[in-house]
Amino acid sequence: MRILLTLALGLFSIGTNAQSFQAVEGTDVQYYPSANGFMDCAIHLKNLTQSPIILQYKKVSVDFPSTWDISFCDNRNCFGGFVDEDTMSAIAPDDEKNSLKLSVFPNGKSDTAVVVYEVWNKYTPADKITLTYTILVRWGASTESYEVVTMVSPNPANDYVQLPVAAAQLLDVQGRIVSNTTTGSLNLLEVPNGIYFVRFLQNNAWVNQKLVVKH
Repeated sequence: MRILLTLALGLFSIGTNAQSFQAVEGTDVQYYPSANGFMDCAIHLKNLTQSPIILQYKKVSVDFPSTWDISFCDNRNCFGGFVDEDTMSAIAPDDEKNSLKLSVFPNGKSDTAVVVYEVWNKYTPADKITLTYTILVRWGASTESYEVVTMVSPNPANDYVQLPVAAAQLLDVQGRIVSNTTTGSLNLLEVPNGIYFVRFLQNNAWVNQKLVVKH
């Protein structure tokens, strides 16, 4: 009986200490956006168990240039900045499509960012990993001066916004295209309140400018 009890306790210990999820790309990942573009810097989280899990996360540290724009997304919501702490939606067994994602817009500025988050299983808090995002926009000929770009106006806007070029796209914080224009202005009457980015080509380089829509 003592042998069986010892064996059962050993199996229980193995089960409770087993990792229930993992970072698909690894826990320390580097990204290299272009100065005048944007990049989704995502680390996907895979459920290693045979039942749904719920993950929570917390900001550990952020060293991020003030000249860059950022949106932060989990598998439930997107935000116009870094989130201190929150809970993700349930992740199904073997699912590896869910992520913590930083969408980075360097605005023509070369610099480096390091962002660190902790992620853990809601029901077994000791089951924890630390994710480090290192984002490098390097100095080089492709870097354009942000100050020479004519700003979109007005900003914030509620109905129409005028553009420095004729053709442009309106993107949401997840990088999805909301609308296009070739007329030099964007109609915002049907666009919900929130933070967006106007993307256009100028001087052979892509430029992204943050736009606040507020009706």
